[in-house]
Amino acid sequence: MTFGDARTRTYLLGSRGADDGLQAITYPIISAGWVRARRAGCYMEEDMGDRLKGKAALVSGAGSSGPGWGNGKATAVLFAREGAKVLAADINLDAALETKRIIGGEGGVCEAVSGDVSRASDVAAIVDACITAFGRIDVLHNNVGIVEVGGPVETTEESWDRVNDVNLKSMFLTCKRVLPQMERRGKGAIVNIASVSGNCAAITYPAVSESEVGGSRHAPLL
Repeated sequence: MTFGDARTRTYLLGSRGADDGLQAITYPIISAGWVRARRAGCYMEEDMGDRLKGKAALVSGAGSSGPGWGNGKATAVLFAREGAKVLAADINLDAALETKRIIGGEGGVCEAVSGDVSRASDVAAIVDACITAFGRIDVLHNNVGIVEVGGPVETTEESWDRVNDVNLKSMFLTCKRVLPQMERRGKGAIVNIASVSGNCAAITYPAVSESEVGGSRHAPLL
């Protein structure tokens, strides 16, 4: 489940459906306050307001890297609107605090933390902060990602490692830390955001996006 601001976004979600594979779900967010969701060729409308009531959600990359709304910021706010308590994690604490301010201003519950999710120690601290604040993690939403333009000749080894660490390794580290929490409770949901950017002018970003989809397919999501 992921959301944009008054526009349509489609992502691959890991699930145990009929084919035990990935499901593509499109969520156009309508300003009137409802979601029209397409699942398996069927459309349905759902009122917003309590679909995540009582749940705790950890959103990485929950701040916006610039003015306006990024995917992580929009997701964190919408999760809160749906009743979730949100742990907004971002490498930029000010950006995470801005997300917290918006959620708090709407009467929601949010805690903000900073950390580099490409580092295992930071991930451990972020997960522990969510458990301390809310006692559980029902939803993990991995939204962190960077782009560095260049083909195989122009791209440096440092650039390759940096994009892989931020975009892919971070997903591994957060899943590794959160899955045991979910397994103990017998349920949970993990959303790993990838990109259909195979035609962009870079080698690292498309390669990492494909790896994210593969990693999501084989992660033991509950």
